[in-house]
Amino acid sequence: MLNDSCGAYINNANYIRQSDAGLWKYVFQVLCRQLIMFTHNFVIVVVLLAIFGIDQPDALVWFVLGLLVLILNLTWMAQVFALTSARYRDMPQLVAAVVQILFYITPLMWRPSMLARHEWLITFNPFASLVDLVRSPLLGQSPAVTSWLAVACLAIVGWPFALDVLTRV
Repeated sequence: MLNDSCGAYINNANYIRQSDAGLWKYVFQVLCRQLIMFTHNFVIVVVLLAIFGIDQPDALVWFVLGLLVLILNLTWMAQVFALTSARYRDMPQLVAAVVQILFYITPLMWRPSMLARHEWLITFNPFASLVDLVRSPLLGQSPAVTSWLAVACLAIVGWPFALDVLTRV
């Protein structure tokens, strides 16, 4: 989502110049495209949950809420990256490099308990909290309260920042 959002305004420059449509339209196009790909891939998760079951089916309610909060945060991030990429053309390469680094320091392919000495990598990584909101319910667990607080703070700080950046354009 973040890599794709860097081209939201760059790829639609001709439409932006000729149309009175708001800039959010192009960010939502990226968001919808990513959500369509997500739903196609999520079918596999649904099949696996049906085959193997889940310990606490009630935890799946947290998945829906976590997914909505994730989309809410990714939307403001996409807006900021789209705007800065339109102004600074090297931004897409920088975002791609940072996202790759975040992939390795965010507990996606490994468990957080594996970092005993470097637990601060997870504590100060907002993407670890975003992942926890979506992954924990799929594993039959409730997301940590600290993840909810971190993601709420991220949205409270991020949305005004994104709207401020948008008004300066």
